[in-house]
Amino acid sequence: MNKKKYITLKGRKIRQLIKGINLPLSIKLAKLSFFECAKFIETLEKNGFKVEEVIEGYCPDDGDPEGYLRILKDGKEVGNVEFTCSGLYIKV
Repeated sequence: MNKKKYITLKGRKIRQLIKGINLPLSIKLAKLSFFECAKFIETLEKNGFKVEEVIEGYCPDDGDPEGYLRILKDGKEVGNVEFTCSGLYIKV
C-alpha cells in the first residue's frame, strides 16, 4: 500500500471516529496523526471542535498518560480517539 492510499484510508477511519468532519479536514488530520498529537488537537479546535483528554492510566515504561480524546461539537459528543504512550491510535 502506498502512502497516498494509506493516508486516504486513515482519513476515512477518522471520519468514522469523529462525526461531522469533511474530507479535506480528515486528510489533514490523517497526515498530522502520525506524530503531531498537539497539532491534531489544535486543528480540531480551529475547526470548531472542543477536545477533552480523558486519562485512564499511565505507561509503565515512561509514565506518559494513556486514554482517549473526547471530541465535542456544540456541547454534544461527536467522537472519541484513543491515545497511548506512543501517540494517537487510529487503526486502519
